[in-house]
Amino acid sequence: HGGRIAPANARSGKPDTCLILDDKGAIEYFNKQFSVLFQFKLNDVKGKNYSLAFPDSEFLDNLDLFFKLQSEKDGFQADIACDFPNKSKMWFSLFVFSVKNQDGNITNYVVELEDITQKELARRTLEETNVILENKVSERTAELIASNENLEQEIIVRLKAETELIKAKEYVEAANKAKDSFLAKVSHELRTPMNGIIGLTSILFGTELSQKQKKFLEMIKYSADNLLNIINDILDYSKLEEGKLKIKSEPFQLNS
Repeated sequence: HGGRIAPANARSGKPDTCLILDDKGAIEYFNKQFSVLFQFKLNDVKGKNYSLAFPDSEFLDNLDLFFKLQSEKDGFQADIACDFPNKSKMWFSLFVFSVKNQDGNITNYVVELEDITQKELARRTLEETNVILENKVSERTAELIASNENLEQEIIVRLKAETELIKAKEYVEAANKAKDSFLAKVSHELRTPMNGIIGLTSILFGTELSQKQKKFLEMIKYSADNLLNIINDILDYSKLEEGKLKIKSEPFQLNS
């Protein structure tokens, strides 16, 4: 199976939008969410090259970039913005990776879109808030320099501001602890169904399967293993912030 440029912990959740291309870049399958976003029906575009099916957009530009880099990389990740009919602008994490058979030949390309609109809007809001706060701090500093005769009153105001900052810092620290606890609990809960999926997939490999069924089963196992790695990374991240991360020794292939 192909790898991807981005590390496993680059994902924040399970992507619900998926497109599968054949080894020549022609559309082979996409799920319902993909159809809803792009206003396509599978029968209308199946067999067409992706470059002919999609209008000019960041989505198309990044797919083109992936195929240009294909000789160097097996995977690709980028955050993109898309405008859809009758929808406001949305942001996605785009993941593209190749699927190879046992001989190492590429059989398919998988394109996944993870909706990060809320996270992007929150980031932009935070940036705007930071700019406003910085401007207010600058204005306040200028007033303090120009108002030496009111120094005593200004000291009182500064002490009050420092008290508020300490309270704000305590609030942020409490919020971070709550976030870490939430991530750890959710990650542990996700491991149980994921282990069930991986276990049942292993059982199915021991049954009689057609080549096509085996290929799909390998894709399920690949995705499930990736998701389990993401869950483990989330747990490691929580442990790291709490100072509880332990380092263990494992063999690895230097070339990889």
